[in-house]
Amino acid sequence: MYASTRTGTAVALRQANLLVVSLAARAAQHPATRPQAEATLLAFRNSQRPVAACQHILHHSRSLQARFQARARAAAAARLGRRLPRPCPAETQP
Repeated sequence: MYASTRTGTAVALRQANLLVVSLAARAAQHPATRPQAEATLLAFRNSQRPVAACQHILHHSRSLQARFQARARAAAAARLGRRLPRPCPAETQP
């Protein structure tokens, strides 16, 4: 039972990350909400364990801006020696 709850919590956290990054990426386009959105995106960029969140965003988000943020964070993680998430199938097809 504990493992199931733990897995459910991890999925909920990845969904929350997707929503927050998607909303912040959209809000960054508007001058009134840009400072708060940039702070949110910067916090995402500085997250300690980005791989699962990046993979989830890359595979499930419809937002180009959110996928851009996830890809940028994944690239930064790769430069720091962390595992890079695989691109989703839509990104690899011409």
